[in-house]
Amino acid sequence: MKIIRFLLLLLLAIGVYFYLKTTKSPKGTEPTGADFKAIETLILKQQDDWNRGNLVSFMDGYWQDDSMRFVSGFGTRYGHANTLKAYQKHYPNKTAMGTLAFRIDRIGPMCQGSELAVASGRWALTESTEAGSGYFSLILKNVEGHWKIIADHTWAQDSKN
Repeated sequence: MKIIRFLLLLLLAIGVYFYLKTTKSPKGTEPTGADFKAIETLILKQQDDWNRGNLVSFMDGYWQDDSMRFVSGFGTRYGHANTLKAYQKHYPNKTAMGTLAFRIDRIGPMCQGSELAVASGRWALTESTEAGSGYFSLILKNVEGHWKIIADHTWAQDSKN
């Protein structure tokens, strides 16, 4: 199972690398400390939106584009609208959503000279029928002056680890 997770993450990183080669952000520069603070604020806002039961606002942190991707143990989902629809189906109300907590471990440039940023950490969902915990790795891009998640790789912690 760990090998599959590693391979999925590796494939995601390779895909982003080639995406980098063909895409330029409006800023045109490597992210800075101020950018990293804005990304942290975005992630913590998502946590607050989730805990208020507001999935639409939670999804504001994602790029509103059909090529935005969400990778999890259930596979890969493309597009902002498809991801929101899946969240709404899986978490139909505040009780199902429970309480979400993020622990951000690192925010930095995707690689030296990159215009993309990567954030990684842990998540925990409590007081929910879907309670659990795991890890996340987000790839973010500055879109029209706002950092947005363009790829989300989220997986649940294996209880056997």
